[in-house]
Amino acid sequence: MNKRTDIITTNKDELMTKLDFINTHWDIQSKPTILKNEPSSKQGLLSKFQKIFTSRLFCHVDSIANRQAIFNSFVSQTLNQLNNQILINEEQRTQEITGLSEQINHLSQAVQSFEGRYSEALTELQHRMHAVETTEKANLDNLCQRLREIDGQINCLIITMNEIDSSLKPRISTNLTDVLIAKRDRFNYFEFEEVFRGSEDLIKQRQRQYVPYFKGKEKIVDLGSGRGEFLEVLRETGISSIGVDCDHDMVARSKAKGLVVVQNDIFQYLESVHAESIDGIFSAQVIEHLPFEKIDVLFRLAYKKLKPEGILVVETVNPHNLSAFRCFYLDPTHQRPLFPEIINYLCRSSGFKDITIKFIIPDTCLSQDDSPEKHAQWSCGDYAIIAKK
Repeated sequence: MNKRTDIITTNKDELMTKLDFINTHWDIQSKPTILKNEPSSKQGLLSKFQKIFTSRLFCHVDSIANRQAIFNSFVSQTLNQLNNQILINEEQRTQEITGLSEQINHLSQAVQSFEGRYSEALTELQHRMHAVETTEKANLDNLCQRLREIDGQINCLIITMNEIDSSLKPRISTNLTDVLIAKRDRFNYFEFEEVFRGSEDLIKQRQRQYVPYFKGKEKIVDLGSGRGEFLEVLRETGISSIGVDCDHDMVARSKAKGLVVVQNDIFQYLESVHAESIDGIFSAQVIEHLPFEKIDVLFRLAYKKLKPEGILVVETVNPHNLSAFRCFYLDPTHQRPLFPEIINYLCRSSGFKDITIKFIIPDTCLSQDDSPEKHAQWSCGDYAIIAKK
């Protein structure tokens, strides 16, 4: 960089020297005359001839010199203008370089300032991350401690439930010995329900909550009507209904109450009726007795036989409830627990759109939505799915 600057400076000095020479020598008329006009007194005629020749010669020479002087003056002025322009350009370039140098300095200062702020921000971020990590670790430790406490509480509840089960077993055995078992050739499900299902009044009290869904309907079918509790509730409210059950004792008990009941397989009955001829279908504690593939068939048949705006209500055991799940296989005819999520899916795949899941609170015998009472999913022993066609 310095060597190049020295070369440029040397060339500039040489040019300035040449320009000075041109400026001082451009006027050729200011120089001494080429021929001396000083004749001697002794020359005579030759001197006169010389004087005439010289005057004639200078007339021609002066004309040429005058034109040459004008040209030289123009060249000198042009070179001076170019030199002035070059000087102006160099001054502008110097100013631009100075401005760029100042911008570079400002940029360098800004970069240094940014590096300082970046370093401070990075340090602050590291401090905050450390603080957050410390806080989250403390929260995690507290959560783990809470989970251990909850786990201990669950273990205590399980122990309590086992103690309750142990205390109930002798009572159940005593009740079984008091029941008259008249038919030894087969499992008597009617007598089994008398012991484990609960009283008819209790079941009627629980099932009254479903009546509003069937208000205004004309033909209601209770699939697996059992002892006829829901048929009685519908009759009390003036709703026409018919029960279907395959157990002879159950049908006899219902007919003794004056209820309309047919002894038939529920699938055969549904196949026998016309499509879109039923206003509502009710089935309580039945689907858990069926093989899974039969449950799918049941929902598809129900959708086919229901009228538009028809209602399907199906109640079963809630396996989300630990106590209900543990007692599920107390009934030997139960096939498998059915979670509400899979029943919801079967309803939708069968064509039902408007579907609601309700959990039955055992102590108040009232129904609550899953949305406002999320804990009901875990505390209620039964649930019902209500689907509209």
